[in-house]
Amino acid sequence: SALGTKFDLRYYISDVSNEISYAYQPSAGYFANFNLPQTQRNGINFFGEFILLKDLTIGGAVNIRRAIVTAGNYNGKTSPLNPNTLSLSSKYRINSKQSIGGQWNYFSSQIIGGDYANSLQRIPNYNTLDLRYSYNYAKNIDYSLSIKNLMNTNYYSYAVTSDATTVSYYPDPRRSFMASARFMFD
Repeated sequence: SALGTKFDLRYYISDVSNEISYAYQPSAGYFANFNLPQTQRNGINFFGEFILLKDLTIGGAVNIRRAIVTAGNYNGKTSPLNPNTLSLSSKYRINSKQSIGGQWNYFSSQIIGGDYANSLQRIPNYNTLDLRYSYNYAKNIDYSLSIKNLMNTNYYSYAVTSDATTVSYYPDPRRSFMASARFMFD
């Protein structure tokens, strides 16, 4: 690869009426689908990659989200499960067939699923570190070994309220190892 940079910057805005959601309905006493009157989602996505040396690339991505209910009972409240994220990555090409890389990922705190009143404790922020080794066996065949959550961080990225006071937490995997093969067809 030639030395250089690559950037991608995007801004989006989405006004949605009658977005379908699923949450505890106090008046009914159970979970049900319901329509949010109106929501607005906007954000910025930025990706950058720098090829510093012939075989070394570093990069990063930032995703800043804002999701607000703009009418009805939850007017002005943040829509659940919308973290802001940041990642920094590097990749070193050992030779024409092998590479090794790592990525640090940060996720901001976020509103618990179903908590449209924004009254419960938030899902806390967390970060992970991942490593990956890749071997290009042939033109259309790649093998890789990866370690997700290298630092063995104990975290959860999803939680949901079941009745406006009870919260169910779904922990993410601790350190995990993965081997994969990819076959590409022309």
